[in-house]
Amino acid sequence: MPLDVALVAKLLPGYEVAGELGRGGWGVVLEGHHRQLGRAVAIKQLPRAFGADPAIRARFVAEARLLASLDHPHIVPIYDFVEREGLCLLVMEKLAGGTLWDRFQVEQITMPHACAVVVAVAAALGYAHDRGILHRDIKPDNVMFAGAGNLKVTDFGIAKVLGGGRTVATMAGEVLGTPAYMSPEQAQGRELTPATDIYSLGVMLFELLSGRLPFDEHSEPLAMLYQRVHEEPLSLTEVEPAVPATVAEEVMRTLATEPADRYQTAEAFAIGLVTAASRVWAPDWLEASQLAISAPSAVLAAARTTLEDAALDDLRGRRGAPPTVARSARRAPPTVARPRRAADPASPATVSEPVELVAVRHSASRHESVGPQSPVGLTVELERASEILEATVEAAHRSGRTDLVNRLDDMSTALERTETLAIVAGEFKRGKS
Repeated sequence: MPLDVALVAKLLPGYEVAGELGRGGWGVVLEGHHRQLGRAVAIKQLPRAFGADPAIRARFVAEARLLASLDHPHIVPIYDFVEREGLCLLVMEKLAGGTLWDRFQVEQITMPHACAVVVAVAAALGYAHDRGILHRDIKPDNVMFAGAGNLKVTDFGIAKVLGGGRTVATMAGEVLGTPAYMSPEQAQGRELTPATDIYSLGVMLFELLSGRLPFDEHSEPLAMLYQRVHEEPLSLTEVEPAVPATVAEEVMRTLATEPADRYQTAEAFAIGLVTAASRVWAPDWLEASQLAISAPSAVLAAARTTLEDAALDDLRGRRGAPPTVARSARRAPPTVARPRRAADPASPATVSEPVELVAVRHSASRHESVGPQSPVGLTVELERASEILEATVEAAHRSGRTDLVNRLDDMSTALERTETLAIVAGEFKRGKS
């Protein structure tokens, strides 16, 4: 795309305009600096071919005003916009941490970290959806990192600016959008809803967890669109068996062909994902991601509630294998291989073996011949419950849940009394035999 830095500088006299930061399907991004505020910015120039269209220019002004009103920790803020002399310019926050895609090309990613990223993106989508704004092009390239572990979604509404009422617009024979992450209804030109963005978010999470897309990633763009409409996605657990079944179930729900079969809100998806993840990984997995996540209170409450429920379920013997069989605690998440794309066939879509993080481990032989019905079996089960409780208290301490720590301490005291009674009962039974 032709780049006229001098013209951009002329249209933005309050900014120093430097060189190019990057370019993509939505245009070119320049580096800028606000003269008076001393603020570093990114200046996005939409493709000039689109800027020559009066209808697109009109939509740009209307959408830019709306986008500039968005104020959320996980959305890149729009500081200014200009539509003049055939150019459409957006001035936004400059993020120095690169894109999600760039980062995971050079760094390893754990499954909890991938899920935490999606929780943050879902929070941004939910905020925008509540204000009538769809993103229409969610993908790793449109998630960027700032400082202090924060991430932000960029390019909100740009697809609507360029495509208008069309969900799949074309220019010079190219599909407007990203077919690899596009929903079936978007591919068909049907009405779009928040479930459209949720589908794309699910594709992104599938890729981050497994290292590949849920469809044939070597297809041409039009073939990809056909697959979205007429074929079922690959099973996440079959592609990557290390992904916990509960987490995979949440991901696969977002990939339903019909929008009505998916989560209808981004918040509902985030709650489902957090709940599933908290039951298979350490209860403080969200905090351990070291991402600064600003999510609705219901999402964060789901993680806290799951921590309490998991502790109670463990003590009641309701989770995992039957009480007479040894159970290991939540496993540490495996590290996912860097995701790849068709353009990078040399990158293997493999996942390293999971590393077991065992807080409580018993040999199977210890429980083969005793059950909770007998005093001896009861003592063994109480010992196991005590160890689970101790591990849960430590997790609650790490996550700062002092309220839960106090409740668990009370449970521990009661458990110690029960253990004493069980020992006495065992001695009494042996004395009578």
